[in-house]
Amino acid sequence: MSHISGSSTPSPRDVADLYLARVGAFWGAPEDPKKSAAIADLFADDVDWHVAGDPALVPWAGRRRTRDTVCAFFPVLAQGVEPRRYEVKRILADDTMAVIVGDLTSAIRSTGKLVESPFAIEFTVLDGKITHYQLHEDSYAVALAASVR
Repeated sequence: MSHISGSSTPSPRDVADLYLARVGAFWGAPEDPKKSAAIADLFADDVDWHVAGDPALVPWAGRRRTRDTVCAFFPVLAQGVEPRRYEVKRILADDTMAVIVGDLTSAIRSTGKLVESPFAIEFTVLDGKITHYQLHEDSYAVALAASVR
């Protein structure tokens, strides 16, 4: 893990790498609550989290404001989505932000429909914890795939 000037506080790039590793471990055992707790541990107690979409149609979408609600996000996501492909193309980072850019393919469990989308996960990191999280993806395609119409 790289550190800023000898500090033991992880950099935004370090946090992005940890996030990806812990999300990968989560998908290996999504029923294990320790996996989602390990991801949530990367977040500040108070967080500005947003995954675009209508929570009535896409239960994992919406805003979250606490580490506990972030922890609760991942089991809900696993109930709704089966990941098929997740490719990280690049991680961009500076002193306070990291952005993970890639492509994903997921099946919506309730309909069996596939969603293919580029994505970017943007987060702000202060004192080694994520304080702002924004997922950019084709939320319209997710809503269509979740629709039973």
